[in-house]
This record gives sequence, C-alpha cells and structure tokens, in this order.
Amino acid sequence: GSLTSSDGTYASSQGPTKAFNGVAGGGIDMCQANNPGGNLTWTFSGLSGSVRVWIGNDGAEVTDGNGTVRGTNTGNGGTFVTLTGDISEYNGSIVITPSSDSPSLGAVEVNGRILVDQDVLNNSQNWSDYITASSGWSGNTPDRGFDGQSDTYASTNAGINSSITFNREFTNTTSVEIRCRPTAASLTTTMEISGTGIQTTPITGNSTKEFVNIPVTNSTVSNIVITNDDPTTGAGLSQIKINGAILVVSGEKWNTSQDWSSTTTLSGDLNPSYTYPTALFDGSLVGNSGDGRVVGTPQGTMTIKFGRELTGEIEFWLRDGNSGTDTFSYSLDSGSSFTGITGIPGNAGTWMSLGNITISEAQGIQWTNALTGNSVVICGIRLNGEVLVDPTGGTYKTLFQT
Repeated sequence: GSLTSSDGTYASSQGPTKAFNGVAGGGIDMCQANNPGGNLTWTFSGLSGSVRVWIGNDGAEVTDGNGTVRGTNTGNGGTFVTLTGDISEYNGSIVITPSSDSPSLGAVEVNGRILVDQDVLNNSQNWSDYITASSGWSGNTPDRGFDGQSDTYASTNAGINSSITFNREFTNTTSVEIRCRPTAASLTTTMEISGTGIQTTPITGNSTKEFVNIPVTNSTVSNIVITNDDPTTGAGLSQIKINGAILVVSGEKWNTSQDWSSTTTLSGDLNPSYTYPTALFDGSLVGNSGDGRVVGTPQGTMTIKFGRELTGEIEFWLRDGNSGTDTFSYSLDSGSSFTGITGIPGNAGTWMSLGNITISEAQGIQWTNALTGNSVVICGIRLNGEVLVDPTGGTYKTLFQT
C-alpha cells in the first residue's frame, strides 16, 4: 500500500513510515501533512475484516474509496477511531480529512492487529523468555512487554527498587530506545535504565510513556535493567527498540481450516452485549472490547457448544474482566462435576489448558465464576498449539501484518 498527503508534503520527521512503525501514538510517532487543510489517503489491497485508525486530529472525517463516511472523531482526537463495515468494501482506500488542522495518521489496525512495515519489527526470538522481575510480576506478565502493543506493558509488583532485568546480548548495536509504560507515571516517579554497553539514564514522569533514547556506549549491549523508585508502582516495560526495530514475540500460529463460528453456539447466563461466537474466533486475544470476547453474567454459567468434535490439547484464553485473580470452573458433563482452574488474571488474560481431552460434536462446555460480582470472560480457543480463527478473520500469523 501507500500513504500520501494531498499536497505531497509532510511535517519534519513525520512522513508516511510513521503511520506504520508499530507505535499508535501522537507527536513524531504519526504521519502528519505539513499544512492545514487537505487530506491523507492510504491505498491498499487484499485486506478484509474490521478496521480502526489512530488519528491525532480532533474533528477528522474518515471516508473510503467510494466516498462513504466510515467514521469521525469529533471531540476525541489522539485515539483510535472504529470504522464501520468491512475494509474489503472500501474500494481500496481510506481518506482522512480534518476540519481545520493538518491531517494525521498514527496507525491502522485490522482485525485487532496493527499494520507495520517489514523493517520495524524483530520477532526472531521469544524475547519474553529473557526478562525477570525482582519482586514478582503484577497482573501484567512478561509477554506484555513484547506484544508490540503501545497500550500494554509488563510490570513488577509495586515497591521501591523493584526492577525488570532483560538479560539478552545484542551485538553491532547502534541505538536503544525504551518505553516504560503505556500511560505516564506520577511526576515524582523515576525509572532508571542501566546495563552493559549503555549509559545509565533516568526516565521521569511523563517521559515514562514515551520512547526514550538510551545512549549506547559500546556496540555490545546486554543485561538491561529498569529500576523503579516509587513505592506505589512497579518497574515497567511497554516496548523496546534495538537498532530501530521493536522487539516482539513470534505471533500465535492460527488454524483457519474451518469456519469455526458457523457451528458454535452460546447459551446460558450471558451478558447481552457480548454474545457473538465470532468474537471467539477473530484472532484477537486482547478482549478489552466487545469485538474480542464473550462474557457471562456475574456468578452465572455460560455454555459453549462447538458443533464439531475437538480432540487434543484444548486451551482457553481467560480473564475475569475485573481486578484481582479468580478461579473459574468448567464442566463437560452438563454441570454434574465442575473442575476448577485457578490463577485467572484480571485484565491481562492468559491461556489455561484443559489438557488433552475430546469435546464431542454434541457436547457443550460450561463455564462459571463463583466470585461475587465477577464474570467469566473468554477471548479465544487454542487447539494443539494453534489459535482457532475463522477464515474471514484475517490471514495474519503474528500480532502485526507486515
């Protein structure tokens, strides 16, 4: 695809590549035309599914290649705008036209995945295997520091001198950039970055939500440590760039061999806003919006029937939708015997395995959360190591489309 401004010019350091650098944010991390008025046009091909665009302008209108208005962000600048319809219906383009200031585009997300250029990611290793926490992890686990999302992060339990250590060696290093948090810490909070081959650098307050350049003192860099000095929060790592490439874990492998949602039914005690089987098979495991999850009622019991036999290791991506950690229970025999699964995190979510079992075509699996006021939230299903995704849910094998 290509991204162009109507007058062919862009603000300094804010060319088209900034819309596809893996960072959904403002400032220089977005493409912006040089002059007020006009528009930005992104042309593409071969995409289908739901779409959101991150726009810095307050009051921009988004149209497709047919001239149809797909969304506006009046009064809501600097955030993602959910567009209507399927991107395959857009006639190959999206046009952003602000009401007054210079048009901007910070990111495009299709089916829950941010689209990026090929040279801005490094997913060569499972980077989260190499980080440790001095005081244990909060609900934000190590993988969230390498999921490529700018609105998530790995964090330790709160405490002065809590720290995260990333013990991996990089050679031929020319630059290191670190974003500690998705939102700013307290103005009095300092997170100090230290390590071999880099200059010790304090990051304070508002800067904790931004990429900060860490001066390189040697081409070999290792043992990067993030140390927090605030007793009310923990050390955090949202994203790290080495030589300009964001480190991300290799994405989930998808199984798109079946139209999984076409035979799946949900019943029982369901939150009426989150009752669509397609949400289980859209490839998104974030679950912070209705598009990516199914939800029961507090202390209720929901039943999922797949309408086909599933055999092998079956895992569910579970979260409780609340703070704290819960125990869910599931049953394969109409509720006569429930098995508890402990350690379900709140908003973070995690895979929980039911082991190697068979769920027959006629069989349903029931889920419940016994904790007062809390519900079962399910964001995805994995079978034998592959996430079950509808063929119409996209063809992306990692968090990003490159």
